[in-house]
Amino acid sequence: MTQTIARIKQKGKHFEIIVDLDSAIAFKKGTSSSFESEDDRIFTNSKRGEVASNSDLMSSFGTTDASDIAKKIVKEGEVLVSQDYRDEEREKRLK
Repeated sequence: MTQTIARIKQKGKHFEIIVDLDSAIAFKKGTSSSFESEDDRIFTNSKRGEVASNSDLMSSFGTTDASDIAKKIVKEGEVLVSQDYRDEEREKRLK
């Protein structure tokens, strides 16, 4: 279970969540209907622990429901993958 960051830029603001890498990739590809979020908070900067305000979430996503926003971030945003994961995927393709 590897944790990674999924992020999106919405209306000029950055939003991030911490997710499980494998489940987020499967959700993004459409092979899974759900994914595991490590935290119920939406961050503006996860490394500093800066949580997004409800007004920012409402203006950018139209809701403050963390699960709906997290699904949108993973589906439409960018999921950061590690070099190890990229190497494993390349090895699978070569075999």
